[in-house]
Amino acid sequence: MNIYVFKANVYKYFITLYRAYPRSFFISSILTITYTLLYSYILYEYIFEGEVNSSFIGEAGTSNYMGYILVGVLVYSFTVSTLLNVSRSLITEKRIGTLESVMLAPYNRGLYFLAYMVAQTIHTFGELVFAIPILIVFKVKFAYFDLLSFIIVLSISLIAFLGLSLLLANLMLYTRDTYISQNTLFTVMFLICGINFPITYLPSFVSKISYLIPLTHSIKLFRGILLKGESLMIQMDSVVALILQGIIYSMIGFLTLKKVEKIALEKIGG
Repeated sequence: MNIYVFKANVYKYFITLYRAYPRSFFISSILTITYTLLYSYILYEYIFEGEVNSSFIGEAGTSNYMGYILVGVLVYSFTVSTLLNVSRSLITEKRIGTLESVMLAPYNRGLYFLAYMVAQTIHTFGELVFAIPILIVFKVKFAYFDLLSFIIVLSISLIAFLGLSLLLANLMLYTRDTYISQNTLFTVMFLICGINFPITYLPSFVSKISYLIPLTHSIKLFRGILLKGESLMIQMDSVVALILQGIIYSMIGFLTLKKVEKIALEKIGG
């Protein structure tokens, strides 16, 4: 039963994606990556004259500015895509009139969200394949690549993003709103999670808040293994923080889901 539900939701995701918006989401993601890199490239080449100062190198741990930006943008884009589609799953069910059926069905809620997470991960990696030529155009180079470390960081990042997605899904379902909640979160993440600059440039209280968001640790880990060649043992503090946040956010999300579902059903009935 649970495996059937898992497969059915993955299938439904791709059918909906293909029939409803076969090109718009893909083009939007690629353009977001391209425009952000183009803006950064213009700053780097024509304003900074292809150089970064010692302050940036000391805080970022690398002089590879375009690589630094690219890792941040790609991880951010991946995170937004994941959070957006996983968290919107229940509110979408409500809008199309299937929420009651979904809630009454005897299936594992975890597999329901995991199905959307897996489907979105496959979809996003498909988009990133088409972003590879962008690396050449903007002269981006990665000094290191450890496949095992990459897979480990990706896996624990997905767990953390799933937990955050559950919290966002509950908020959307409770408020019956998607745009304000999701756009507020995405804007905050873009500003304080170190996508375009080291978070040490932020006020101390803001940087402390950024460490509560899984994206901050995920970007730090990916930059470490791709730009600096750091092993995961060296970055164990970020690994542990990411795992703990994934567990804590997932537990809170699942514990509050039943309550939010009940409230949502009452609102439908009322």
